Amino acid sequence: QDISLAATCHHFAAMAPRGSKRTSTAGAGGAAKKRAVNPVVEKIQVLVTALKEADSAVLPKTAAQMLVGMLPGCFSVPSLYRHEFQASVVEMVGRELQTLAAAMERDVEETKAKVDGVEDDRKARQTALADAQAAIADLEAAVVAKKDELAAMQVAQGKADVDQKEADKALRDVEASYREAVGKKDEVKGALEALALLKTASAETIDHGKQLIKQLAHVSKKFELDTTLCEAVFKALKKEVDQRQSFDVIAINHFDGSLQTLAAKLTAELEAMEEPKAKASEEANAKAKVSEEAKQVCEAAGEALKAAKEANHSGHQAVKGAQKVVENWLNDTKTIMDAFEAKSKACVEFRSSPLVVFEELRELQPEPEPVEEAPKEQEADAPEVPEAAMIDATAAAEGEAAPVNAA
Repeated sequence: QDISLAATCHHFAAMAPRGSKRTSTAGAGGAAKKRAVNPVVEKIQVLVTALKEADSAVLPKTAAQMLVGMLPGCFSVPSLYRHEFQASVVEMVGRELQTLAAAMERDVEETKAKVDGVEDDRKARQTALADAQAAIADLEAAVVAKKDELAAMQVAQGKADVDQKEADKALRDVEASYREAVGKKDEVKGALEALALLKTASAETIDHGKQLIKQLAHVSKKFELDTTLCEAVFKALKKEVDQRQSFDVIAINHFDGSLQTLAAKLTAELEAMEEPKAKASEEANAKAKVSEEAKQVCEAAGEALKAAKEANHSGHQAVKGAQKVVENWLNDTKTIMDAFEAKSKACVEFRSSPLVVFEELRELQPEPEPVEEAPKEQEADAPEVPEAAMIDATAAAEGEAAPVNAA
């Protein structure tokens, strides 16, 4: 079976030392007698308190609780009768007490160093305050500079936006002119296709012949072709092919040539527009890029200004904090000195009480065997010896001792 360390110690504590005797706690008539406080118990309680109040950073609470549970069962047994395990527990407690004492002494030394450095601490606080106050001017200047940079970036972004809008408008105008030219060319191309169909058949007999004549009339009017020629052509196209005379054919061919010339002219215009259109597109893209970059730079300047303002705010907070630290120097110094006195006193008390008590319990000696007294009843029943007889016995004893003295 598993038995805990504390239970083991209690088990050894229950073992009475050899030669010891138990005495009754009840007197005549069964009335309990009030016992005096056992000094060993009091000393063990001193160790219990020391371990329970130990710094957990030096002696963890779980370890302290384990040792506290083993104290009564190990220290209440005289050193002569302690089991090997009990003796090891005693030594373990001693080591922990020495560790605690050493930690307390180190803490006292560290606190004393703080006490010795209070004047340097005051100067350091004043220096920190002066540095914080000096930094404010630079922080506020940084805010002003970042505001100016942001304003300049905003102006640049505004100009870039205007340039982009102008470039976009120029591109739209060029593209509109180009689309218009393409539309005109497509119309002329359609008119040529319609004319080609009407050359082979009469507008009166071919499908959609009338619509084709309207298409030709629209193109003629839009591009301001010779109205007289157009009228002659439209009349000729309504005739059957074999009924058209030489004049009709000449008019149709002349009209065809006019459309071919117009188509060639529009093609040339479109070719001429290609380069300006490409340049306008390139310019618009470049201006858009510049505008986007200016926007990003402006946003970065805004973030920089925000950071400068936050730094300035932190700087002012640092000044307030440094001022508070300077104002608290006297109270902090008193706290340190009070702590030094308290820790020094605790260290001395620990050395003079728990450690001393430990040494006493470590070498605990067994109590002497109690001397049994004769019952009062027997003393009352003993016969009285006459005074004369007691004198004779004394004289006789002196007489027996005389030869020895003489010798």
